[in-house]
Amino acid sequence: MLDDAVVDLAGTARDAVLPLVVEGSVTGVERTVETEEETVVTLTSDLLFAFGKADLTPASSAAIAELLDGVPQDAAVEVDGYTDSLGGDEINLPLSESRAQAVADAIAAARPDLVLTVEGHGSADPVAPNEADGADNPGGRAQNRRVELTYPTSPA
Repeated sequence: MLDDAVVDLAGTARDAVLPLVVEGSVTGVERTVETEEETVVTLTSDLLFAFGKADLTPASSAAIAELLDGVPQDAAVEVDGYTDSLGGDEINLPLSESRAQAVADAIAAARPDLVLTVEGHGSADPVAPNEADGADNPGGRAQNRRVELTYPTSPA
């Protein structure tokens, strides 16, 4: 099995070039799931915030503002922050709320017509396992560090 995981680059230069597969290889700042009733935009916290921090970069604020084009006028928007399981609730609950509030502040600056509800959930409601087979799962923890925006898909 290990032999299959090793790429021999000792061959000719032509053989050593691996194909680049762009699709699905880069995680964007957000992922959107839309139903008839509601739209949920999941923002990747790792691209918005430094580790353990809740300050948005100017580029992050601009990216959030761009995501609001599809939000109906005067819509109610829930802004929910989540963390991974490292650090415990005493750290994760305030951090998740601060991150959600930072995103809400960027939304309010770009779209003052929206009615915002902000809540931090800490490590509750993970979307991926924080551990796999009893070991740390960095990929799963990264997916759990997020801020979700939920709003009606169409005007009420």
